[in-house]
Amino acid sequence: MKRYLFAALLFAAALPAAAQTNPAPAPRVFRSELELQFFRYDNFFQARGTAPTQDVNAEGAEYRLMYQPTATAPEIFGALFTTKYANGASSTSYGGRVGLDRYTAKHGFYGYVERTRNGYSYELGETRANATLTDVFASYSYQPVPKWEVGVNPYFESTTFNTSAAPANHFWDVEGEGRYRGFGRIFEPRVGYAIGQQGGGSSTDRYRYSHWSLQARTRPNDRLDLSVRFRHRTRDFYFRNVDENRRQVQFRGTYKFTPRLAGTGTFTREHIDSSLPGGDFNTGRLYAGLIIGF
Repeated sequence: MKRYLFAALLFAAALPAAAQTNPAPAPRVFRSELELQFFRYDNFFQARGTAPTQDVNAEGAEYRLMYQPTATAPEIFGALFTTKYANGASSTSYGGRVGLDRYTAKHGFYGYVERTRNGYSYELGETRANATLTDVFASYSYQPVPKWEVGVNPYFESTTFNTSAAPANHFWDVEGEGRYRGFGRIFEPRVGYAIGQQGGGSSTDRYRYSHWSLQARTRPNDRLDLSVRFRHRTRDFYFRNVDENRRQVQFRGTYKFTPRLAGTGTFTREHIDSSLPGGDFNTGRLYAGLIIGF
């Protein structure tokens, strides 16, 4: 399943492209940046009902290198990252990512392959456990007319847990989205809908997945970029009479102090309604990052 960290890393890595509306790339060759990260997870192990919850802090760093040989060529990027967990989740994960992006007046593409060792996945017995994760993500957008943009975002994750007691599994989803850009930078609404499923692993953990989302974004100036999103997810398990509804609110923002220094942050809160007796619970995540360009 998509990890909490996935959205934060994608948002931070895509900041140079996301700050514009499918622009023609500026001439450049190499650029790099270092991001210092802090995470706060509420109910990290997803305790249900009245069970005791455990909050976890984590600190991390990510170094990204981008290369674009000409102004019209795709940008190639790579990254190395590490995250150290504490408060009962004492382990250090590490990994890398490679990908490319390309933006023109009508078309946009962003995609990568990522590998994480000793990371955390939360599909083992409905809680979190250490695992090796391989992620593949792509995003394609197209503007058929100047004020409208449509896109598709396929995602795949393969998980191999560090314990032999938990079989490997995989998850995929495909999201379609639409954006309206007629209000300019001050207000950009977005709607999305996705379907997917988890397979492999234990038969009792296999499920169908869907979500819909509404998002509003504002960029009042070149320094500030803010967004808020509501997402409603459902999980319907194949081999047991269990279904879940997950309602999530997420706030994101970034502020550029200088051309080479930016702060970024995400706050997420999610409530889970489960058909399991006593199976409801809440989770949350706070993420803050400092991006230093070179």
